[in-house]
Amino acid sequence: MTPNGFEANVKQMVVGYSNGCGVFADGSAKCWGYNYYGQLGNGLTTDSKTPVAVTGLTDAKQLGLGYYTVCARKGDGSAYCWGYNTNGMIGDGTTTNRSTPTLAIASGVASVAPGYYHTCAAMTDGTAKCWGQNTNGEIGNGAGGSSASNVTSPATVSGIDGAGQLSGVAEVCTGYGISCARLSDGRVACWGRNNYGQLGIGSTTPSSANVPKLVGGITAATKLVCGYQHACVIDVDNQVKCWGDGQYGQIGNGGTAVATTAQLATF
Repeated sequence: MTPNGFEANVKQMVVGYSNGCGVFADGSAKCWGYNYYGQLGNGLTTDSKTPVAVTGLTDAKQLGLGYYTVCARKGDGSAYCWGYNTNGMIGDGTTTNRSTPTLAIASGVASVAPGYYHTCAAMTDGTAKCWGQNTNGEIGNGAGGSSASNVTSPATVSGIDGAGQLSGVAEVCTGYGISCARLSDGRVACWGRNNYGQLGIGSTTPSSANVPKLVGGITAATKLVCGYQHACVIDVDNQVKCWGDGQYGQIGNGGTAVATTAQLATF
């Protein structure tokens, strides 16, 4: 069944907590669902049961949906975000909600991944940038750690264990207080919350990290995704490995325990 208002030539569709969006071949986009914070991007804050056009968005190549925030990468490498912005996850230097696309990064964006209260982007030069809530160090710039720690403009993510800048970034993902990056050599690094082993470092200590930490047991990842408080990869052997919160069986290994290192999901 095709949603009302969705013509042909949909190139990407994404769904989030309470709304969905699609990108079309001509670079336009439409969203539908909950709109209290302006996350449909049509300049309004009323819900829509059918897709509505995102105002002013052209040449969109990739969309990402977070909790109540939406971001788009355009063909020129810029990133625009809209919706919920209480913690600065739109990246425009403010904490004002935006009901239309608002510039976060002017150039050099390879992909963008909004999470619950923060957003990250993989850059074409192999670095990564994050912005928004930084209570748990999820921005990855070596700062954060308090309830007032919001980063309202994109900040460059530090390197592994804080050495320089993170490099070789092929992909990023975000969850609740956690950020991860897949590196071009197949390794994965995460930063932010670690109360459920989300960092994948073999322990829930420390409880958070404000710089990237390498995930144990991952050396050949080809795809990375983040959930609420866990993450998974596909590796070169087409196996799925996950780590983090497992209380609902989301690690996929038959158990419900916290996984502090990557565990093989059994199919």
